[in-house]
Amino acid sequence: MRRAGISVLRASRTISRASYQTAALQNLTASKHGNLPGSPASPLTTRLHFFNSVLDNQQIPTFRILDGAGQVIEGAEVPELDRDSARKLYEVMMMLPALDNVLYNSQRQGKISFYMTSHGEEASIVGSAAALEPTDEVLGQYREMGVLVWRGFKLDNIMAQCFGNELDAATKGRQMPVHFSSPELHFHTISSPLATQIPQAAGVAYALKRDPERRGKSCAICYFGEGAASEGDFHAGLGIASTLGGPLIYFCRNNGFAISTPAAEQYSGDGIASRGPGYGMDTIRVDGNDALAVYAAVKEARRRAVEGSKAVLVEAMSYRVGHHSTSDDSFAYRAKQEVEDWKKIDNPHHRLRKYLESKGWWTAEDEETTRSTQKKAILAAFQGAEKLPKPSLENLFEDVYDTLPWNLVEQRDELKKLLGKYGEIWEPWRTERAKFKNAGNEFPGADESPKVSPIMRLIAALPILGVLIAAPAATRPILPANFRAVDGTAPDDHPVCDGCTPANNSGLDPTHAAEGLLAAGAVAGTTAIGLTAIRNNGLNGGFVDDFKRGDLRTIFSLKKPHDVMLREQESRANAAAAAARNAEWTLHNLPIDY
Repeated sequence: MRRAGISVLRASRTISRASYQTAALQNLTASKHGNLPGSPASPLTTRLHFFNSVLDNQQIPTFRILDGAGQVIEGAEVPELDRDSARKLYEVMMMLPALDNVLYNSQRQGKISFYMTSHGEEASIVGSAAALEPTDEVLGQYREMGVLVWRGFKLDNIMAQCFGNELDAATKGRQMPVHFSSPELHFHTISSPLATQIPQAAGVAYALKRDPERRGKSCAICYFGEGAASEGDFHAGLGIASTLGGPLIYFCRNNGFAISTPAAEQYSGDGIASRGPGYGMDTIRVDGNDALAVYAAVKEARRRAVEGSKAVLVEAMSYRVGHHSTSDDSFAYRAKQEVEDWKKIDNPHHRLRKYLESKGWWTAEDEETTRSTQKKAILAAFQGAEKLPKPSLENLFEDVYDTLPWNLVEQRDELKKLLGKYGEIWEPWRTERAKFKNAGNEFPGADESPKVSPIMRLIAALPILGVLIAAPAATRPILPANFRAVDGTAPDDHPVCDGCTPANNSGLDPTHAAEGLLAAGAVAGTTAIGLTAIRNNGLNGGFVDDFKRGDLRTIFSLKKPHDVMLREQESRANAAAAAARNAEWTLHNLPIDY
């Protein structure tokens, strides 16, 4: 009886609270006192009323069509999707984890440098892609490979981009893996910095709005995670899009984690969807693991965006089953059992497969055949991609400027020279050079070493040689205590690289060369350009003419002018000691020879 009484009392309080809220709302929306000047939609009220919810003390609902078992929820309206389209939707969803498993493991084997999976978010990615038109512009974050697969991006193209080989037509080996691009499929290049695509999408949508050929026909869609919504670019982008207009869908994949930061620690409001009305945007929250619900939500969002030439916000609630990337171990901040439970409780693949089976559009045999076919195709593309060379080295200098500026011309010429000099005789360079198309030989003269006679090298080194011979040992500066040669010995053992000729006599030990530069620069009081190849039995390696010409640039320079130290009225020994104490040695960019 007591429990029943408490329940009645609670119910009474709930009714009273609801009545108060209803009355407050009526008072707020009444125009008894008129409206705020300049804001006819905002009625004036005498009630002191604060609010902290878009729907007045209610959380934003989540749109869903299929339950966890793949059954249509009572009252739900299933979108129009024929048998072939529904099967394709599921087949592309199956393709993503198959690709992810192969490429994730290949990174662990050292075959590619990086990878990010879409485990657990396949329904959000592919469901939204299916609702778009082929010419709609896509600005992705980094888990949207499924959009490309839906649009016909070939497995060979995926592997080429991840390996950075010569078939990577879009990014030419310059981008990290999974940073896809395809102008033909209207897929803008992925950018590593977080959220940069959000304001860019506002610009794309504005361009579509102004283009007579595409106005009212195409829209843009911008994907991002709830973590990216914490960036300033999110608010800048939504602010621009809401004021300038243009057909745009902002699609937030709320997968619960911004790398290791859970959503509960990212924001205290009602998710990302609550921010949409603040920018005047039509907004919906959808079950991101329900492919049909995502398809229906994005289909309607696209209609509103195109017809109204405005931005619409979609928040897809999902769960990131995989690690953030190959650089992350998510089990350091969440329990492994939690992930396993999510796979069983809310699996996007299971839900759609069960729905297709209930319609008679999918069978166990289809499942087995599709998995086998996809696996064979993926492995074939993978094996082909890993055998191909990287793009031509000449591509390093292309596709940015119509005409190469002087600094890139200099860099290109320097690379040509260095390839000719060290490309064959130095093992690290020889090994790396072989990985590129044509092994770098597309450069004219790349296979020819510079013809510099030993006599010319001797002449080039004479000025510094004279300084080094004339200077007493006491005037040589005290080098930093932690300065060590490659062989681990201190500079005192090798003041100017005495006796340090490598066994193969092919070049000056680079660390000892730095010692020599340091000594010569301090003694001569000038920028060090030429030096110790002479003291190093010295006509090997080509270092003298390099330094003489300034090709390698200065390794060390004095911030404090040396002539200031020369004015000190001390003995030569004391002056050298003072120089060592007072001069600040700055390490510039090391030359590429090193």
